[in-house]
Amino acid sequence: MTSLNLSPTSSTPSIDFNAETGELRITGVSTLLDPRDFYIPVLAWTDKYVAMQLPHTQVFINCMYLNTMSSKYVLDLLQKMKLLTDAGNKVTITWEYDEGDDDIMIAGEQLSHISGLPFTFTANKREED
Repeated sequence: MTSLNLSPTSSTPSIDFNAETGELRITGVSTLLDPRDFYIPVLAWTDKYVAMQLPHTQVFINCMYLNTMSSKYVLDLLQKMKLLTDAGNKVTITWEYDEGDDDIMIAGEQLSHISGLPFTFTANKREED
């Protein structure tokens, strides 16, 4: 299975999903009003990945902004990761956010609760001006 790599735009995140290493990274912003066209191929790739049943998957999410519609698709991705844990595979989720960005931290807490997957939360230090 080939990896999935999508470059970021001003309204879509970077997607770096590596099927060999089991590392799935989402980085940037997701502000699309209708994110379906962007996320459907990502979820289709994830379906194939889940079918491989790798023993360990690491998901890293570092979104500076995630609108409500995009959150729904990220939740869909997390629910697919839950299928792996339900099958006995290890999945770790790391939710990164900028220190002091309570909105993104809370969004991660909500997604963790709804998906039933424990997250590790990592606050990135802000750059000094």
